[in-house]
Amino acid sequence: MTTYHLISTSAADDRAYRALADICGLAATVEHRIIGGHMVRLLLLAYPTGRATERSTADADIGIDIALAGSGHLHHALTTAGYEATSGNSYSKTVGTETLDIDLLVAPGEKSQLLGGRRFDSAPGLYLALHSKPLNVNVIAETTGGESISIHACIPDLEAALILKALAWKKRRSDKDLVDLHSLLEIRQEYRRTVTTWRMNDTDRVATGTRLAAASALHELIDLAAREQLSGIGPATLQSRFAALIKSHVAQPR
Repeated sequence: MTTYHLISTSAADDRAYRALADICGLAATVEHRIIGGHMVRLLLLAYPTGRATERSTADADIGIDIALAGSGHLHHALTTAGYEATSGNSYSKTVGTETLDIDLLVAPGEKSQLLGGRRFDSAPGLYLALHSKPLNVNVIAETTGGESISIHACIPDLEAALILKALAWKKRRSDKDLVDLHSLLEIRQEYRRTVTTWRMNDTDRVATGTRLAAASALHELIDLAAREQLSGIGPATLQSRFAALIKSHVAQPR
């Protein structure tokens, strides 16, 4: 397996990579997916493209199923490792002057759920990601202080990542999700002949369920781009390209 190298450029990056290494290690023996900003950054390591926009993330998000959340396994592992439960699904640990943050998210559903006595937020699309073959990525992250952090991350494949981000945008309307969606679509464009696990361009596959919800959200973005209302991803020319990528790689829902 290829090992990729990341260079931290800030103290925030240092913290994010340390938190990622911690949760990847603690969850190594259970079914999970690293999601959120780290997911996109790691996909860009596996599928580099110059048209993507990299962004930093401050914490580490991990997606798990409701049975694992209810078991308390990761809660025990995190608290044993020195993390404090700051809310139902958020954990923090102070190391020197650094504060490391980890969030646990569950599937299915969009509302928070009480599991094992703790309240968890849900990540729309996570059920599909957990039931699709993951991508395993080995990373060496170099901190600003010169330390090498070894990370073995289990992330969703490209299609599942796009679905997660499309539904995250639909839920919270965040510019960071737009940036990530653009990056994921640029990966799809550049590697369309080699990444074969892609069903979002199949009209039948986007007719129901999670793919339908994601495709509907993405085609809503086409309309917003036409009115130049997606300034979060850049100027009108970039918004037009973003819309064109959606049209090329995501079927119009019936």
